[in-house]
Amino acid sequence: MSWIPVLGWIVWLVGLALSIGGLFRNPKGTAIAGLIISFLDLILLIILVTLIAGVASAL
Repeated sequence: MSWIPVLGWIVWLVGLALSIGGLFRNPKGTAIAGLIISFLDLILLIILVTLIAGVASAL
């Protein structure tokens, strides 16, 4: 979904919300995996935005 940034963010937020909701149900394996993937995606998004801002400010 990276070619439509806003849609990708919405899908990420929905996935995060469903993963958090899934923690209160059994089995919890896929909910934990979803949370880990969501947080890794958030970290990558922060790194990407930081790198783009750094490159843009250097120009």
